[in-house]
Amino acid sequence: MIDLLIIPLSFFITILILLKSDGLISCILDHPVFQYLGKISFSIYLNHAIIITVFPRVIYGFLDVKYTNISSYLVMCFTIFIIIIYSDITYRLIEKKFGKYLKTIFW
Repeated sequence: MIDLLIIPLSFFITILILLKSDGLISCILDHPVFQYLGKISFSIYLNHAIIITVFPRVIYGFLDVKYTNISSYLVMCFTIFIIIIYSDITYRLIEKKFGKYLKTIFW
């Protein structure tokens, strides 16, 4: 029962400390790359599962790439790149436009 209180409380305190500090982690998180990833994070969340499922199968199955340590590392890096590009596209073309549409309906 005490874990149900300690874990969320420690998470809250950690986030609060990071938000109110000017330390290294805060400076890193203020970098434009991380701000961009935060902006498209919901699209990444929605898209990552299908790309992680489909893309390696296409590379190893359809293109018949031999599975090695190096190829798996390259496929992983390229998969992350594809997830970010695809999520940016869906963010701009679907998420933002649908948000504007909903604002015209409800406001």
